[in-house]
Amino acid sequence: MQETGRPSGIEQLVERWRTDFRRPENTNFYNEIDYKKAERKYIKLCLDGRVENSTDGERPSSMSREGHA
Repeated sequence: MQETGRPSGIEQLVERWRTDFRRPENTNFYNEIDYKKAERKYIKLCLDGRVENSTDGERPSSMSREGHA
């Protein structure tokens, strides 16, 4: 496989989620160490599909419309 110099799809998603996490309510709340831990946890939850991302506008798979009134 050749290296194209472009980030892979997963790297792009992680960067988008990292950018989403950088908001005043997070940056002003956590100290540096706790911020890194919280950011990492947020990204893991996004990877699991447990967090609804404001930029996606999609629902996590666990909250699909099937079975809900």
